[in-house]
Amino acid sequence: MINCKQATAMASQQLDRELSLRQRLSLKLHLLICRYCRNYRRQLRFLHRIAPRLQTFIEEHSDIHLPPQRKESIRKSLEEQE
Repeated sequence: MINCKQATAMASQQLDRELSLRQRLSLKLHLLICRYCRNYRRQLRFLHRIAPRLQTFIEEHSDIHLPPQRKESIRKSLEEQE
């Protein structure tokens, strides 16, 4: 049986190419017992689906600018989280 590291790699590969029958079965079996990898795969698929839309959104709204004080507020908030 495959481990989580192998399962996440296969889940990622599955987005780009068809897995072999053995790989698909191994991944499916692992996903049946591992909720963390199921969650990872679901999130990965979601990101793969929305990424092209995000690029389009950015291109269509490239004229949106944050005021300097808002940028500074965000920067300070991020520094405090470190």
